[in-house]
Amino acid sequence: MNRVTWLNLGGAALALALSIGMSTRAVRDRSGGVTDRAAALTPTHELTDATYHTVKLREFSRIASASALADPLLLALCEPGRVIAFSDYSTQKLPSSYLYSGKQTIRRLEDVESILALKPDLVLINDFGAPAFVSRLRASGVEVFDLGEMRGLKSLFANIQTVATLVGHPERGEALKRSLKRRLRRLGYANLPAGTPRRQAIYLSSYGARLFGGTTGTSYHDLLEHGGLEDAAAERYANWPEYSKEQVLALAPEVIVTRSGEADRLCQIAGFDKLPACRTRHVIEIPIELLDDPGPLLIDAAELVFEKTQPIILSPSKDEKR
Repeated sequence: MNRVTWLNLGGAALALALSIGMSTRAVRDRSGGVTDRAAALTPTHELTDATYHTVKLREFSRIASASALADPLLLALCEPGRVIAFSDYSTQKLPSSYLYSGKQTIRRLEDVESILALKPDLVLINDFGAPAFVSRLRASGVEVFDLGEMRGLKSLFANIQTVATLVGHPERGEALKRSLKRRLRRLGYANLPAGTPRRQAIYLSSYGARLFGGTTGTSYHDLLEHGGLEDAAAERYANWPEYSKEQVLALAPEVIVTRSGEADRLCQIAGFDKLPACRTRHVIEIPIELLDDPGPLLIDAAELVFEKTQPIILSPSKDEKR
């Protein structure tokens, strides 16, 4: 599966503390999950990445991103002249690719020689699982910082602060988090009219004959919860489960969130005509560039789900009235 939200953590005092001593980030714990850790910077100002590699902080002036997560964060937090390259995904495959125009493109982390030719002093990645290529870059004198796994809003907020600290402006990270959290506070079940029923929902997509979901520990869970829905899979599954048809039928979601163009395909699966979501046509389609984005566009996706959820809840179908 590819890819793909928080309380106000600060003000000026915390920004100052971050600039001289502390930064919050997400790292993998021994079970493979993500935990928040406050990482103390040493007197030499170092920051440790998700693989426990330590990077000495300095003014990086040639920053390259091989990560679709790092791309929008650099765009929001760093001076354009300091960023020399973005990932192929952002520069060529998104409707917003024009925002990255004029920059070099990194297609794959494996293209070590091409990356070295750019003469970067810092390369940002996220959980590519390619230690041999990372080692070659570091052996050539290039710092590589691994932001780790993408785990929805929890890791996004941590990574915002990490990237802001790496570029030398932790206060920009605090400002961006405050802005995103203000938007999130306007979403969710608490912002629906009093007495609104809670709708049981799942994220579901199909790849050939296989069915995949996304629940606790992923951005899809955040999308459902901030979209005003209740994640029906949360108590039974975690991460990115592959479902059987029987498991989806057992969850009996009232609402399904999926990618654009998937609604009819899903509801035509044998037996799925019995699903409440298919019976009432409460299948919400979200453009893939929003649905699978691990960065700030996740909030845009949640806003769209929330917008589409309200008429479903407030105007029940004839099938539901019966």
